[in-house]
Amino acid sequence: MVKQCKNLTIIGLSVFATLILSINISFAQQNPFITSMYLADPSAHVWNDGRLYVYPSHDIDPPQGCDLMDKYHVFSTDDMIHWTDEGEILNASQVPWGRKQGGFMWAPDCAYKNGVYYFYFPHPSDSSWNTSWKIGIATSTSPDSGFTCQGYIPGLEPLIDPQVFQDDDGQYYFYYGGGGICKGGKLKDNMMEIDGAMQTMTGLQDFHEATWVFKRNGIYYLTYADNHSDATGDNRMRYAISTNPLGPWTYKDVYMDPTDSYCAHGSVVEYKGQWYQFYFNSSISHNDWLRSICVDKLYFNSDGTIQKVIQTPVHDPYASLLAAYNGSFESGLDSWRFFELPNSIGSTAAIDSSDVADGSKAVKLTFVTPDNTLTDRALDNWDAKVGVVSGRKYTASVQAKTPTPGALKLCITLGFRDSLGNVLSETTKDSLLTNTYKTFSVNLFSPDSAATCWVAFRLKGMSGENTAGTLFLDDAKILNSQAPYKEQSIPGTIQAEDFDFGGEGIAYHNNTPDDGQKAARPGEGIGTEPTGDTGGGYDVGWTNAGEWLEYTLSSVKDGLYNVLVRAAAPNTGASVTVKQIKGTSTGDTVTIGIISIKATGDWQVYATNKAIGGNAVNITSGNKINIIRLEFNTGGLNLNWIGFEDATTSVLKEISLPLKFNLSQNYPNPFNPTTTINYSIPKYSHVTIKVYDSLGREVCTLINTKKSAGNYSIKFNTSSLASGIYFYSMQAGDFKETKKLILLK
Repeated sequence: MVKQCKNLTIIGLSVFATLILSINISFAQQNPFITSMYLADPSAHVWNDGRLYVYPSHDIDPPQGCDLMDKYHVFSTDDMIHWTDEGEILNASQVPWGRKQGGFMWAPDCAYKNGVYYFYFPHPSDSSWNTSWKIGIATSTSPDSGFTCQGYIPGLEPLIDPQVFQDDDGQYYFYYGGGGICKGGKLKDNMMEIDGAMQTMTGLQDFHEATWVFKRNGIYYLTYADNHSDATGDNRMRYAISTNPLGPWTYKDVYMDPTDSYCAHGSVVEYKGQWYQFYFNSSISHNDWLRSICVDKLYFNSDGTIQKVIQTPVHDPYASLLAAYNGSFESGLDSWRFFELPNSIGSTAAIDSSDVADGSKAVKLTFVTPDNTLTDRALDNWDAKVGVVSGRKYTASVQAKTPTPGALKLCITLGFRDSLGNVLSETTKDSLLTNTYKTFSVNLFSPDSAATCWVAFRLKGMSGENTAGTLFLDDAKILNSQAPYKEQSIPGTIQAEDFDFGGEGIAYHNNTPDDGQKAARPGEGIGTEPTGDTGGGYDVGWTNAGEWLEYTLSSVKDGLYNVLVRAAAPNTGASVTVKQIKGTSTGDTVTIGIISIKATGDWQVYATNKAIGGNAVNITSGNKINIIRLEFNTGGLNLNWIGFEDATTSVLKEISLPLKFNLSQNYPNPFNPTTTINYSIPKYSHVTIKVYDSLGREVCTLINTKKSAGNYSIKFNTSSLASGIYFYSMQAGDFKETKKLILLK
């Protein structure tokens, strides 16, 4: 859980000039921003009450593909940090014309007109679900409750993904599609019928599904998911533009790369002056059909084109630090605020009129002739305190420049004090300023006792003294910079891709951050890919000597352990070192073991390795937060996991992979209505398993996704099928096999 901190005071200090910055700081919600249930297909809207509402679909756990999605919840916020689950608004059982088996409540949308909210949702009306799609409508006078099903839009093709867009003139437009088809048309005033004929949206490249239309600065944008699928991931988000809401459209580019989910779907909305991209991933479940909704900022270039969305594992993970002096302006999403200073000091703080690189504004600080009666930190303000997490590494950073480079330095001081204001620890760093914005930062572990933190900015001359001059600051941030990605404990196994939050130099170090895929953690600078090892998941690859990863432990059971590393290495000579960081205030480090990595002859053939000598080692918790660090002594290996095996019980075992592809006969056979199909794959492959009737017609697809090497099982429920002989066929790479099954009812 991310710690929330409020009312932090930043103090700029100088013998010559003192500046007090009052801050309201809140660590933002982690992406995914809803973790209480699995959700996908977020449709975001801002209504007249000033709140932002998200209408997603709902994944049922355990999943059966996307068949069992059967309900809709609504979530709302007024600050993009704190979200309210407004509750369930519609269930498949409440759709009188719907498929009797339920399920298949896929991506919805909502619109508002004349006091009524119109909720549009796709749902089949027959057991033959893929040919009986209809776009249902439910209405309410509230955006988050009281919806009643009113029927469906007549005369439409069996397509999905409804979306409604209101133009500036008040006209509403309806869009839907799927399977390569994208159509749009006008809605009648009753919001329940199409006015005229639906039109095919032309000019789109590689359209798959997930239409979303919005308007900005007179330009219409149509975003959608494509059919992309390769080693880097699956569906991406693309967009096209037009001067007309129904096209023709001019294709532009891919603006969001694949997530770790098989498909993609999202929405775009502007809220309080900032544009956002809503989407989903599978970062919690690591299952394509147990998804979680996310949001990140969306930026535009000056010509209206969309910048590539940066998928962050933590939404805006840095704290907001500053708010506007005599008004407001944007600094990223952070705001700045200055209290007026005593006249005798004479320093000024003003808003600079020039844009910085990210399109926001900077703050201009002018330090002038000093009042020598003041002392350093004379105006510390501890009325607003921020508690910190003990034993964590904190980072304070700021973008800064000066119009007079070569003569001035930026001095950043980060410190911690107790409840009485006594300094517990602090650190200071000086950096030479240039005439272009650069990011300057300083790190410090918080004390083990209760403390509050503060940060100060000072302008210094080359000889070290405080001086007069001009300083521009932008995007000042403070962060509890290292946080666990998920709970880890000893004994147990730590997956390589689950390294801590915090980024380069804090949670990990990567000599070549642009190398390789980022399949598991798209927003991070560590190369990860789907692993070919048994059990699936991801591995960390593209490794080099001197790189490292860190994992925060939630608990440690003191005892003797065998330390194991599961890795693949084509050649001999690779090795890693496993360390335990305990005394976080001072960075006490204990080497647990140096581990030589067996040569497996291939990047995706794995073996389990023990520490040199094979002896059990003593691991203790001490009384502080523990961090496991894995250092790469060499490159040339892929890392799957680190294991800590209780030496007295030997929990972790060497795992073997299937040697060949195999499709087993279903059991039981004959059956009614459920049977089990087992299959094995010896390497990472795209697997499809389809079922056909006795005439060779496709009945359904059981599996169509990428799988890591391993043994798998799938349940096949035939409650909607008639008795008879059927065939199921598996294809994975060059392997293809078909077997017969018999359904007797």
